[in-house]
Amino acid sequence: MGAGIASNEVRWECVGSREELEQDGRVVGDARGWSVVVVQIDDEVHALENRCSHATAALDSGVLQGCELICPLHGARFDVRDGSCVGPPATRPVRSFPARLNGNDVEVELPEKPALTKPKFGVFN
Repeated sequence: MGAGIASNEVRWECVGSREELEQDGRVVGDARGWSVVVVQIDDEVHALENRCSHATAALDSGVLQGCELICPLHGARFDVRDGSCVGPPATRPVRSFPARLNGNDVEVELPEKPALTKPKFGVFN
């Protein structure tokens, strides 16, 4: 692979520890350009992009009610199992990722996040 070309490879990344998850009820971590929040419900762990689809607020300080994570800014609700939007004012889902416990590690399966490109104003193709 040449320099400057992003990998489309998806891989498991450690974003925190089992102890942190048990103590705080969630783990927030950064890997491969993503900020993710991981929560555990019963025996399953679930990971979402740590960004509300409504106003881009961080979801990690939101309240978890059952399977719903509530955005602390405007109260949008997201199902942590699949990222679906289940309450306004958001209307779009947030990205979800596979998550697992691997020994003491909390891992999330992540692709490389695409780099943001700035629009070129005044240039028409």
